[in-house]
Amino acid sequence: MKLSTDKILAEVDNGIGWLTFNNPARRNA
Repeated sequence: MKLSTDKILAEVDNGIGWLTFNNPARRNA
């Protein structure tokens, strides 16, 4: 899934979705 920002990674698999925060400058916090 493509989002308008690189700070959040989204993935959907078999109806289950994951949101991963991608902010290495803050140690992914």
